Order: sequence, then structure tokens, then C-alpha cells
Amino acid sequence: MYRARGSMKDCYWERTTKSGNIIDNRLATSAQEITVTIRASDGQFTSERCAVWKPAK
Repeated sequence: MYRARGSMKDCYWERTTKSGNIIDNRLATSAQEITVTIRASDGQFTSERCAVWKPAK
């Protein structure tokens, strides 16, 4: 699980399979905190306009 904290506007994140199909994605038009679970089976995780992602405790 990873968390981004801070003032975020239009933060987009996406989890995909190894073949590139979208598993889950979200667009937060305005947020202070976002938490995402990234699984070992995911192919890739990408984000745009988000704060720094750090492991959630």
C-alpha cells in the first residue's frame, strides 16, 4: 500500500497488467491524501500530477 500526501489537483494514477490492460485507475480533481494498493502481480503503476508516493504504514 502506498500513500501520496499534499495538495494535489488532477492527480491521475493507474495500475495495469503486464500486458498493459488497466486494472484500476482514478482521477482526483482535488485531494490531500490518496492511498493505493499495488499488488505484486501488477505489471506497472504510473501517476501524473500527484505528490510523492511513499509506503503506507
